[in-house]
Amino acid sequence: MKRYMIVSLAAALLLSACGGGEPESTPQPSATATPGAAQAGSQPAVQQPATATPSASSQAGRPSDAQATPEQDAQFVTLPDIQSSMSALDSYRARFNFSFEGKDKDGKAVNTQFEVIQEVADNKDQRVRTVGSGSVASGTFELLTVGGVRYMYVLEGGTANCVSFSSDQPASAPAAMINPEDVIGSGQKARLVEKGVTINGIKTDRYALDESASIAVVGQGSGEAWVAQEGGFIVRLAGTATGKTALFDNAEGTAKWEYQVEDINNVSRVELPEACVAQKPADDIPAPASAKDKAQFGNVLTFKTGDTIEQVVSFYQTELPKLGWTQKEVSEVGDMRILDFTKGDRSLNITINKSDSGTEVLIVEKKGE
Repeated sequence: MKRYMIVSLAAALLLSACGGGEPESTPQPSATATPGAAQAGSQPAVQQPATATPSASSQAGRPSDAQATPEQDAQFVTLPDIQSSMSALDSYRARFNFSFEGKDKDGKAVNTQFEVIQEVADNKDQRVRTVGSGSVASGTFELLTVGGVRYMYVLEGGTANCVSFSSDQPASAPAAMINPEDVIGSGQKARLVEKGVTINGIKTDRYALDESASIAVVGQGSGEAWVAQEGGFIVRLAGTATGKTALFDNAEGTAKWEYQVEDINNVSRVELPEACVAQKPADDIPAPASAKDKAQFGNVLTFKTGDTIEQVVSFYQTELPKLGWTQKEVSEVGDMRILDFTKGDRSLNITINKSDSGTEVLIVEKKGE
């Protein structure tokens, strides 16, 4: 598990620290990508004026639709605020690849690669998958939000583990997991190079980034960005930098990265890994209508209620049998009540206790016992 936390932390640091830069011989995405990858129906549903107008900062960072003049080419502009423009998309898949090769202060080789993929579906379910390999850390770590329930998935050495968790608080917005703005940083300066370049089925304008844009590595760096002509969001960003990085204890070497958005308005659903399907919250363990501060972590459910202990006991003794549960025991320890129920190979242990604000309930489900 420790290795996966390293992967997750490193990916988060990369996403919050990486500036732009130009890769040396970075492969270009296909300019003839399948149209369906960027379409909803027959046309890309990218911020049409009637439904999603690019933000003021996005418009300010975009050149006019006229062909670039030599004077415009010589001027650097600020890249658009892509967080707000991305949030207007119905769905998308974003990929971020980062690699670093160099040596640490002791001369030991440091080689690592990360790929982070974010999927946001039409219904705003989301999945962020981080895969790391190399000398620093390796493994797969995922955070998912499906049907209002969040999941943490880890794959290590061929063994998959998943835990689900939820609460009364709404799930975080997709941009809170991977904010594309964090990939390029804010206030990056770019110079218009070419207009009307099709990337992943989207017509874009290509910009060269200022060398000073690189903040992942302190040293020399450069890069390019492709900005959608409609919507003003970053479709692709690619870069490289050579120097020292605090991400790996001031190791010195070369970092390369690429970010791109695919399947715009063409992601219909987010699939749960098989290990997470078994962790979906049970639909036959009810809570009283008065329940508040509900929280679920794996097979444990907690909540508070203003009902009395006796009312909660009566609720479960009445409602659970209707759902196929059989009551086994009732224990009393002072004011606390403990109820046990079974259903097939499953069991429930319900602890009901008095609190300053009313009653607290702890439910633990076990399977195969």
